[in-house]
Amino acid sequence: MQSEVSLKDAILDLSIVIVSFNVRKFLEECLHSLYKTTKDIQFEVFVVDNQSADGTVQMLKTEFPNVNLIVNQENIGFVKANNIAFKKSTGKYILMLNPDTVIVQNSFRKTIDYFEQQPKIGAIGCKMLNSDRTLQPSCYNFPSLREIFGLYFLGNRIFNSLKKINYDKTQVVDFVRGAFMAINRQCLEEIGLLDENFFMFAEESDLCYRMKKNGWKVVYMPDIEIIHHRGKSTEQVSDKMYLQRIRSLIYFFQKNYGKSNMLLLRVIIFFGVGLRLLLRKLIEMRNKILHRETISKETQIEALKLTLGLTK
Repeated sequence: MQSEVSLKDAILDLSIVIVSFNVRKFLEECLHSLYKTTKDIQFEVFVVDNQSADGTVQMLKTEFPNVNLIVNQENIGFVKANNIAFKKSTGKYILMLNPDTVIVQNSFRKTIDYFEQQPKIGAIGCKMLNSDRTLQPSCYNFPSLREIFGLYFLGNRIFNSLKKINYDKTQVVDFVRGAFMAINRQCLEEIGLLDENFFMFAEESDLCYRMKKNGWKVVYMPDIEIIHHRGKSTEQVSDKMYLQRIRSLIYFFQKNYGKSNMLLLRVIIFFGVGLRLLLRKLIEMRNKILHRETISKETQIEALKLTLGLTK
C-alpha cells in the first residue's frame, strides 16, 4: 500500500492528531492537559473537526490559536479525518488521541524514548483509566471467531475472564486502542495510512495487523497513563455506531481472514443478534404478564376472601 507520509517531511518530534465531533467540553479539557504536561519535545497539534454543532470550532480559534485546525463540512468519519492530518503532519512520530482523554503526566517523552531505543516498534499504546480512575482495557488480541462467538453467546463478563491481560507489564500485543496510539512514521511510510474503507471501529486493529505482517511490533506500556472518558462522541449516535461496528468487523474479517471466515462471522452475528431479539421479546411478554398480575392482585385477593366467606 502506497503511503502519503514520508520521513523527509519529519521535522518535529511528535504530531498529535485529534478528531472531534460535538465534544467541545472534553476537547477543551484534553487540550489544556496536553499543553500543561507536554515538555522536552517539539510537537504540533492537529484537530480535525467533523462538522460539530456545539461551538467547538469557535472555542478552538479563541482558546487554542496554535492548534492546526481542519474543519470538515460533513462528518467524514474517524479514519478519513485522521488521514487528512497524517498527510499534513511533520512529526517523526504521530499520535492518534481521542478528544475525551486527559493527559495526566509528561508521557510523550517516554513514548519517543522507547521508540528510539527499540528497533521495529510500529505503535505504542498506554494504560487507560476510566473517569473514576479504575482500569480500562486498552490492548487486545486480534478479533477472532471464538471471541465474537463468546461475546454474543457467553456474555462479556464470562468471556473476558478467559483472556485477561496483565496491564502492569510492558509487552508486545496484537493491537492497542486508537484512543491513544503513538505511531512510528517510518512504519506508516512502509505500510500505508489507515484504511478508509473503515468509517470508524476496527481501523486500529487493521493497522496493527498490517504492522505485524510487515515485521513491526505493537507495544503496550503501563507507565504511560491517561484518563479516557470513553465514547463521548459515539454515544450521541449509538444506534448508528452499533451498526457501524458490525460493518467494520465484517470488512476486517473479509480483508484479513478471507471470505470463508467472513461468512462464518456473518452466521455468528446473525444468530447472536437474533437470539438477543428473541430474549428481548420474551422479557417484554413476561413483563406485560407480570404487569397485568400486579394490576389484578388486590382483586384476586378479594375474590379469595369472598369465596371463603370472609367478606360480603
